Amino acid sequence: MTLILSACLLGALVGSFLNVVASRLPARLAYDWARETDNVSPDSGERPPGIAWPRSRCPACQHPIRVTDNVPILSYWRLKGHCRQCLAPISARYPITEGLGAVLTAAVVVQFGATVTAGGLLVLTWWLLALAVIDLETQLLPDNLTLSGLWLGCLFSLTEAALISPSLAILSAATGYSVLWLINAGYGHLRGYDGMGFGDFKLFAMIGAWTGLEGLVMTALIASLTALLVALVGLVTRRFEAGQAMPFGPYLALGGWLTAMTRGVLPVLG
Repeated sequence: MTLILSACLLGALVGSFLNVVASRLPARLAYDWARETDNVSPDSGERPPGIAWPRSRCPACQHPIRVTDNVPILSYWRLKGHCRQCLAPISARYPITEGLGAVLTAAVVVQFGATVTAGGLLVLTWWLLALAVIDLETQLLPDNLTLSGLWLGCLFSLTEAALISPSLAILSAATGYSVLWLINAGYGHLRGYDGMGFGDFKLFAMIGAWTGLEGLVMTALIASLTALLVALVGLVTRRFEAGQAMPFGPYLALGGWLTAMTRGVLPVLG
């Protein structure tokens, strides 16, 4: 029980940090891209803050957030979802991400215990959670996360605790990217526009580096069925419109995580 509670606490703290990543990384990337394409003038304002510094501020009033108001999950509940200073509403994304961080981290620890395998899968879990949150909010899957996650998967495959061998990790990463690229190319040829973004290709490659070829198949199946179900519910409830674009990254992340959890307890090839 102590191990599970510790895992929940760790996951909530990591979830709090992932909230910072989800808030700051896309803004900084967008600013840098605009500068590179000369869409931002030199006097257009300061570069958005980095991930580690400065300390967190209220997006509405820019007042620094107290340490006591930055406790995962509990602070949101204590402040009733509003900033202490300006009473602006705080996005529910913050406690949800922290709660997911706690639950997913505990699930990995329950499944694999305090092992090196669990350590590796926790890294994958946190990477996938960050990517899912960012894609939901911005329809962006930053290379900073997808490519670093891919390389971490390849490096982890060198350890005895890995789910797959190094050769299979490399092959699966290449296969994951190529398959989605080919599907998107065919879709674009038929419809005249892309059906997916290149970030999806890289995320799928990243998942392949951690879970292998069989993992790619399971991930694709879970992601496709889940996305289809959500789309159908959205159409029936009129929350979505026909032809409306929807991020696919969160469904790939869900499929990849469930696949990794399953691959960790079933025989693997390679």
